[in-house]
Amino acid sequence: MSLQQITDNIDTQLQALEQSLQNCEQQLADCAQERQPFLEREIEALKTTRTKLIKSRALAIRAFELRQLAEQPPAPAGRGWLWRSALILMLAAIATLIALVAL
Repeated sequence: MSLQQITDNIDTQLQALEQSLQNCEQQLADCAQERQPFLEREIEALKTTRTKLIKSRALAIRAFELRQLAEQPPAPAGRGWLWRSALILMLAAIATLIALVAL
């Protein structure tokens, strides 16, 4: 699945969940005393599910971004830094050997 399909799916689920949450809150306002605890638990469960869906959406986006970064080849500038570091180390080693021989 593409990122767009995943986020669209989660957004659709969130919309349905929001509608269910509104219905439960409306029922809670109009219900008898004995049904209130049930509806309150249902509302809390819906809110928890909503929070988890929002986090899942954010994680899906982040996972997609990380996968794209992992699939990209390293930049040539990064390799240049490695070669420069190796060259500096080699020059430092040669300079150290020359200094030791000169003593």
